[in-house]
Amino acid sequence: RARLSNLNIISGFLLGAVCVGTTLQQGGHLPHDTVFEMLTNDGILFGACFLLTDPAGSPQNSQGKWLYGLLVGSIVVLMRSFSTYTESMLCATLIGNLFAPTFDAMNGIELDGREAA
Repeated sequence: RARLSNLNIISGFLLGAVCVGTTLQQGGHLPHDTVFEMLTNDGILFGACFLLTDPAGSPQNSQGKWLYGLLVGSIVVLMRSFSTYTESMLCATLIGNLFAPTFDAMNGIELDGREAA
């Protein structure tokens, strides 16, 4: 049975990417003409919908999913703006996956999936 993608992760990603992208655009450091153009280029939305929402690497709780999306969205925009690395979405997702257990621990979920006492 298929499940829907988690909208908290996608919303957090878009919020983080738009906020950082708008800030960089106002400072003249965004390599694209608009933030919308940046999001629709290079598979960024594809990665947000399919890479980020994988339940194996993402946090388990709602607050952690928002933080995870914000972190990855911010890192993607920064990497696309200040580096020549074309696979920034994949690299940012892997960096976010490193922090997923931390986001779960901050919200009281232990690594084996039980609630912390």
